[in-house]
Amino acid sequence: MLSDLGIVRELKKGTLKLRPFDKAALRPSGYTLHLGPHFLVPKKGLKLNPLKDDLSKAYVPFFASSKKPLVLKPCNFVLGETLEEIALSPKLGCFVDGASTIARLGVTIHMSAMMIDPGHGWPGFRRITLEIKNSGTNTIVLTPGMKFCKAVFFVLEPSASFSADARSKYKGQKNVGAPLRIREQGV
Repeated sequence: MLSDLGIVRELKKGTLKLRPFDKAALRPSGYTLHLGPHFLVPKKGLKLNPLKDDLSKAYVPFFASSKKPLVLKPCNFVLGETLEEIALSPKLGCFVDGASTIARLGVTIHMSAMMIDPGHGWPGFRRITLEIKNSGTNTIVLTPGMKFCKAVFFVLEPSASFSADARSKYKGQKNVGAPLRIREQGV
């Protein structure tokens, strides 16, 4: 796991890219990420087959702002994104973990996909799609720009032999993205 000094070292080496970068967002063992403005709100009552259906049709886009935040009611789920864009070289991986305050409100930021593979966005940049669920009992207001989660980086030893984006069906995705159909083969 990389410390704050390790994160700065990898940024200087160019093996990690964060945009925008704010030194104040460094943590002893990670980097604070903020909530982006783009969301995908799932339609209700659909029967979806992840092997056959066009899953993007199951979502409605929502653009949030400070004047029009996303209101997440109890038991509701949305896809969101980080404000920051990142790129990981094949030598670095990352876990996204929820912020304590957000978690204590009952909000999870990933349903099960917390690992960001080596090569995410490499050599360009990509935002991280967040699977946000309000498991709490209160309605939560989500405002773009708020501190929302943290990235914890780690070094692979040796480096991966290929970039995850080389085989990923999400490789061209720059903003929050709906799930794509499960492939019979591949990732």
